[in-house]
Amino acid sequence: MSSTSNSLYEKMAYVDKIIGTAASDKQRRDFLPWLMINHEVAYYFFSVVRGKDWLVPLSEGMFFDADNNPHPTRRQDGRMGFRTWMILDYVERTADETAKSSDEEIARRIIDILRAVTKAAPDPENANPITWWYFVRILAKLPEGVVTVDDIRLVSVWLRAPYRITNRDHEVATNLFPRLLSYKGQD
Repeated sequence: MSSTSNSLYEKMAYVDKIIGTAASDKQRRDFLPWLMINHEVAYYFFSVVRGKDWLVPLSEGMFFDADNNPHPTRRQDGRMGFRTWMILDYVERTADETAKSSDEEIARRIIDILRAVTKAAPDPENANPITWWYFVRILAKLPEGVVTVDDIRLVSVWLRAPYRITNRDHEVATNLFPRLLSYKGQD
């Protein structure tokens, strides 16, 4: 697909073709640089892509680099604005699939993403609270065997952000903590 194509419909059809076929790892890797420069198509891609087969190529393509996580911005009215990191919808769906299939290898890759992004945040306490909310949701879906005590400690970083979003706190109280408390045999 040419990066100069003007038709959003053509670009979306190309995404559907790549997603809908049993694309090889090479085809996925060739596709990703094009996706990186077509942001409107990336939003579409991350809203429809399913399956763990994309996780490794996306990781290698730097899509999970902490620099891609949108930072809070001050709006003209003085309030803070937060954008969703578009790739997190895909990660959450993959975490859900991983929990159902007990695929610990993919679950470990996902938890590694959460760890790396949290640790790489220049000021984790002032980072994007929507990202932290997604991380809480994702962590709650991962299989018990991949979540460590240190991973549970990441939650305190996610909750310390000064920007209060009640859905993040609600997610911790109603989904994550009950899930963690149900774990058996973890130290």
